[in-house]
Amino acid sequence: KRGIFYSGDAIANLSATDSNSGIEGKYLSINGKPFIPSEGLKFSEEGYYLLRHYAVDNVGHTSKILQSRFFIDKTSPETELKMLKSSKNIFGPRSILNISSKDSLSGVNKTYYRWNSGLFKKSNNNRILFKDLKEGPNVLEFYSDDSVGNTEKFKKVTLRYDPNGPTVKSEVKGDAHFEGGRRFLSPRSEIFLYAVDDLVDIKSIEYSLNGLSYGEYNISFRPPVQIGEFKMKFQALDVIGNKSKLISEKFIVDSKSPSTKLLTEGLTYRRGPNVIWVNSKTRIALESKDDLSGINSVFYKLDENEETIYNGPFAISEEGRHTFQYYAFDNVNNREVVTPVLIVVDDTSPKIVGSFNRTAIASEGDEESRKINVYPRFTSLVLNAEDNSAKLKEIRFSMNGSKNKIYKKALLLDKPGNYSVIVEAEDNLGNISKKKIIFIVKSN
Repeated sequence: KRGIFYSGDAIANLSATDSNSGIEGKYLSINGKPFIPSEGLKFSEEGYYLLRHYAVDNVGHTSKILQSRFFIDKTSPETELKMLKSSKNIFGPRSILNISSKDSLSGVNKTYYRWNSGLFKKSNNNRILFKDLKEGPNVLEFYSDDSVGNTEKFKKVTLRYDPNGPTVKSEVKGDAHFEGGRRFLSPRSEIFLYAVDDLVDIKSIEYSLNGLSYGEYNISFRPPVQIGEFKMKFQALDVIGNKSKLISEKFIVDSKSPSTKLLTEGLTYRRGPNVIWVNSKTRIALESKDDLSGINSVFYKLDENEETIYNGPFAISEEGRHTFQYYAFDNVNNREVVTPVLIVVDDTSPKIVGSFNRTAIASEGDEESRKINVYPRFTSLVLNAEDNSAKLKEIRFSMNGSKNKIYKKALLLDKPGNYSVIVEAEDNLGNISKKKIIFIVKSN
């Protein structure tokens, strides 16, 4: 319908016959121009031609005007490579390579391509296949021909085939502890996701927490739970459609502070949870525990001294009252609330006091320092002891060599005789004092 196409020069010859008077002349019009006498012409320029022609005989009769049309096509097609889901000259398994060709006259006949100097293949729907293509640089050649055999010069381009996805990793900034394959975080920790690709840009990182999709990663985030385990999955996509491996990680969130107990090794007396009496040989120990990430360090402060890391049991040598504070950190920096304790160091024995309910009636002895008081029968001896710190535990006594007895009430002296009473007083820390009381009981 469009006309005849020629790939080179075209020659138009005009011929006419008349059986009577003969032909006077033949006339030709090219592309609408005025008619001129012509026997024929050669057409070399590319383009479209509309020829109109007629003949006149020798007596002036004119034939019908006839016309014909044709094209001269000397130009080969122009083929262009288009790459979708690619980056510059890099493409991957999910990329699309198209070679589209144009020819303004006779039209494109076929388009061909080949990889790495192999055999040319016909393109189907302008698509280039690259199955089993090797990773790295590959040379692509392609061309087209048109319907009259004009063939395009081979076009050559080097493209890099990248079938590999990005490399991804996570990073925890802030409080974290890794032990035994377990990863502990605190609620204050920040989780960062990273993706790198040596060849192309990263399009996105997608992640999910505990099975719930959080979509595209844009900014660091904190753990989604306050305490316990959570799972995270993430994957990156580059701009040419390659996906990274799907990474799955587990974390344990520890928001609970550790707990510490104050223990003593040696003589100890307690009055309430935060008041403790010890002696200078009693050793102070701190025992901490943490159910999740574990204990990192334990600190204590004695009186106005600097805070000190606890490394093992110790004793306090200075007698008297001491303020004591302690607390612990776990491995994700959860800090225990400070526990204050009053520690009283007591190495002083009780002071024994013996008293009689009656006044001595006499005294015996040569020297003043050796005189012994004499008391009447039925006098009572009251034993007591004073302890200003750990308080009195008990009083024991032995009278005239008898076995020790625990003193419970006043001793009634109803028998006359010479008496030697050994008194022992013990406080709650085992500090013991002794006193000997000598006296005489006589009948009135």
